[in-house]
Amino acid sequence: MSASGLVTVPILLAQSEDGLSTGTMLQIWHRLYKCGHSQNPKLAVVSSSAFAYLAWCASRTPGDRVSMFLFGAAASLVTGIVPFTLLFMLPTNHSILAKVAEAEMSPNASVQKPEHNTSKQLLAHWATLTGLRGLLPLVGGIVGLLAVLDR
Repeated sequence: MSASGLVTVPILLAQSEDGLSTGTMLQIWHRLYKCGHSQNPKLAVVSSSAFAYLAWCASRTPGDRVSMFLFGAAASLVTGIVPFTLLFMLPTNHSILAKVAEAEMSPNASVQKPEHNTSKQLLAHWATLTGLRGLLPLVGGIVGLLAVLDR
């Protein structure tokens, strides 16, 4: 889920130092964003549903309250990507998408240095936020593993 932010964006930023245009960098990010935007919520729903089901199963077993709590916490952590995205990432997403739209409107225009730096800063910030958001399902998976090991 966070590979795009932790791997691809740093490569884009490094390539921009080697001459990759801002427009091309933003187009690549936009394709990456659209893929993640379509697949990541589905992955989160499947993962959190599985954890929620396991929490429900554990609730039906007398004396299995720890596993129920851990599976429930895992489901909540995975689902936490939604409010994290809405609260912390949406402004950055909108700013980058506006830059993408500007680049698409004038693909042959030369990009000035301050504009290039702003785009790079936005992408770097987005990568950081994506990495932080990716910790939620990671911790959820670890908590789910603890629940399994507790049983």
